[in-house]
Amino acid sequence: MQSFEYICLFRLILVNYARETQIDFTKPFLSLGIAILFKLPKPEKPGLFSFLSPLSLEIWVKILLFIYLFNLFSNLLDIYICCCIYS
Repeated sequence: MQSFEYICLFRLILVNYARETQIDFTKPFLSLGIAILFKLPKPEKPGLFSFLSPLSLEIWVKILLFIYLFNLFSNLLDIYICCCIYS
C-alpha cells in the first residue's frame, strides 16, 4: 500500500502533455529575482583644479610647504657655499 502512495505522489509531480498545456513549466528567462535599478549620474565637466581631487587639501599644503622649505634651505646653502668660496 505504501509504494502505491509513493507512485501516486510521484505521478502528481510528473510533467506530461496534459499538465503542460495548463501550466507553464519553463524557467523564467533572464529573471534574477530581485532587480536593483539606479540612475547613473551624468558625467560632469572637469573643473580647472580637478587634478587636485585625488589628494586632500592637507596633503597638498604639506607638499607645497615641503617644496618651499626645500627651496629655502637650498638657497641658503648655496649662499653659504658661495660666501665661503669667494671670501
